This record gives sequence, structure tokens and C-alpha cells, in this order.
Amino acid sequence: MFFDALKEELEIRNFSPKTVQAYLFYNTDLAKYCQKDPTVVT
Repeated sequence: MFFDALKEELEIRNFSPKTVQAYLFYNTDLAKYCQKDPTVVT
């Protein structure tokens, strides 16, 4: 799934847990707003 890959990438790059949580929250929110699969939203 897209968000699992995003989380893994952020953790590999040593982002803080709060930053990872924020990225996941706002990317999920954007995908819901666009009503599209996250992989096609640009």
C-alpha cells in the first residue's frame, strides 16, 4: 500500500516520529479530498 511505503521511506530517512505521523495524516487527508488513489494524485 502507498502509505506503508511512504512511512518506510520516511523512517529510512530518519524523520522524527511526529513528522512521519504528520506526513501520513496530511497525505491521507489529501487523498480523501481528491477522491483518488494516492498513487495518481500529483
